[in-house]
Amino acid sequence: MPLFGFRVRSIFQISAVLAVCVLAAVQICTADCPRTGPQATYQFVGTCTSRSGNCSGSGIGMLTVQNYTLGNSLTGCNLISFTYTSSLLNYSVTQTGSSSLSGTLPNPLPGMATVTVSSPSAPTFNSNLGGAWTVGYSDDGTSSIWQYPPPTVPTLKPAVWGALGLLLAGAGALLARSRWTARA
Repeated sequence: MPLFGFRVRSIFQISAVLAVCVLAAVQICTADCPRTGPQATYQFVGTCTSRSGNCSGSGIGMLTVQNYTLGNSLTGCNLISFTYTSSLLNYSVTQTGSSSLSGTLPNPLPGMATVTVSSPSAPTFNSNLGGAWTVGYSDDGTSSIWQYPPPTVPTLKPAVWGALGLLLAGAGALLARSRWTARA
């Protein structure tokens, strides 16, 4: 009978060691995500048609990933950040051990995609190939698209416009002077 107690204790100890090894392997996998590499940003735009009648307009998400090729599976290692904004919600998720990213963005864009972004500190974002999407319990819709974000046009401040005007006026004056001296 003493051997039975020894076997149970040994099995329990081996199980505990295996559990520690599995947990360490999971932690090492998240720590092994490459922290450098090419980055890209993709934009989600969904028309808000909330069943609860709370959100209105559009839900807009900006997903920044690294080391990702369109058409391949997204993983938590690809996630740099996800920012979502609507008439009700405004939050950001960054790459942490508890954040997750899954799905696939189509190649080529624009197109509908299955993408899930989740974090314990923010509502879960889901979009699917049929265009339907949800964010937590407040935002949802039946029409959406993933695309490259529209290019931003830099705006020039009035001082820059003034300096550009003075530069052009000076260049014009020099050109007129050179022509006047060439005639004389």
